[in-house]
Amino acid sequence: GNQKSWTNLAVEEQANAAMWRAIEQCHADVMGRFDRELAMFVGSPCLVDSDCLTTCRRPALKSQQTRVSPRGLHSKHKPLVVGRCSVPTTQSHVYIVKCLVRRLGKEVVELF
Repeated sequence: GNQKSWTNLAVEEQANAAMWRAIEQCHADVMGRFDRELAMFVGSPCLVDSDCLTTCRRPALKSQQTRVSPRGLHSKHKPLVVGRCSVPTTQSHVYIVKCLVRRLGKEVVELF
């Protein structure tokens, strides 16, 4: 009786804590992190748009570009320019929900 109730409560609390961690991580992934050097919020490093929930923005100026080989040091592929995922200025909640769906599955949409 009572022990089973406590066990169920503990399981629910762990599930809630995991959900909040996922929400916090998705918020950080979408909204970026504050970069002291640039004095602004910047997204995660990326090579292609599919690395981001938004788009991958690469520096236009060659002096600001960092290039990496996609498959190791001795790659025959053309080096790619490292960019940053763009931080949304509107409708950030849409990107956060997309992130949650990626992390937790489509079932999470039913919770909203």
